[in-house]
Parts: sequence; structure tokens; C-alpha cells
Amino acid sequence: MSRGRYQREEFCGGCRYFRLHYIKSGDCYYPTHLGHCVHPMVKDRRVDEHCPRWAPAEQA
Repeated sequence: MSRGRYQREEFCGGCRYFRLHYIKSGDCYYPTHLGHCVHPMVKDRRVDEHCPRWAPAEQA
């Protein structure tokens, strides 16, 4: 599942505090729909959850 689908809406997957989890298979890493939030402390989150601390991800 790609994080891009959630980046334009106020979902955890598009938040600057969200860190996506990956699974390694062979030599490749594949994104999951799970991750964690790092603000103000670490909490388990899904990319499609809503959070009151949501902030837009910074653009590179």
C-alpha cells in the first residue's frame, strides 16, 4: 500500500509525524498499512486513521 494515497488528506499516512513500517522479503522492502506516530510520544497507527495532532508532511 502506498503512502501517496493518504498524503493530501488528513490521515495519519500523510502526517509529518507518521513513520511507515516495511516488511523485508529477499532483497526488497515492501510498505505495510501500519506505522507509528512520534508526536508527542510513540503510538501505533494505521495509514488510514485520523488524529487530532495531524500536521501536513513537509515537501522536499
